[in-house]
Amino acid sequence: MPCFQFGYKFFEYSEIDSTNLEAKRYAASNSEPLQEIPVFIAKSQTGGRGRLGRSFFSPDETGLYMSILLPIDENLIETDLITPAAGVAVCRTIEELSKEEPKIKWVNDVYINKKKVCGILAEGIIDTKLGKISNVVLGIGINLFEPKTGFPEEISNIATSLFGKNVENPESVKYQFVGKLLENLEKNLDSQVENQVMEEYKSRSLVLDETVTVIDSQNQFSAFVRDITKKGHLVVEFTKDGKLETKEILSGEVSLRI
Repeated sequence: MPCFQFGYKFFEYSEIDSTNLEAKRYAASNSEPLQEIPVFIAKSQTGGRGRLGRSFFSPDETGLYMSILLPIDENLIETDLITPAAGVAVCRTIEELSKEEPKIKWVNDVYINKKKVCGILAEGIIDTKLGKISNVVLGIGINLFEPKTGFPEEISNIATSLFGKNVENPESVKYQFVGKLLENLEKNLDSQVENQVMEEYKSRSLVLDETVTVIDSQNQFSAFVRDITKKGHLVVEFTKDGKLETKEILSGEVSLRI
């Protein structure tokens, strides 16, 4: 069992700029080894972020916005696999608490019925003295309930919630989700189950064996998703100048539109 054996220390906020930023601030102000795993939970975020600096819709009382500060230790899964492992944990939790069948859109989004319900952002913290990653901030934002006025028009066709509107005891539902999610994270972030977790990640993929549009900083192209490696890289096939080519894409390189 990795760092979770220390137990948790919870910090809760009515509103905050970003739980990931708060976790980073906490790490910067606490140089001693963690005795408990800090978990930061907010009812709303004013500056929620996703991958590639994108904003993350985080309105009051509708979602779970949570960040966990993970210390690096020998029993923790490889840092590059924390995001996929968290995606699998979210999917398991959704299945345990609902009748939905979630899928993972590479690399860090969880979808229900081809609409986004959850985003995950893992960020390493560098120890400048040691020149290596000392902690990882794992941020998870999930739309538990639909906003009373609905999702904003610009995301209404691509976003969804897990439980919809008019849910009884929403606070109880939220903390039940937190408890189950932490249980599943404990299992998935153990280095001993790394291969099994990545196999499950692959089996839950929304894009495997599908034709997608790969978008990078310079261009975009259509490609067929052939495989997802044990390192979480996407293997795609595409035609260039009349020739079939294969490329392995790292998680930070592209976005996908399916």
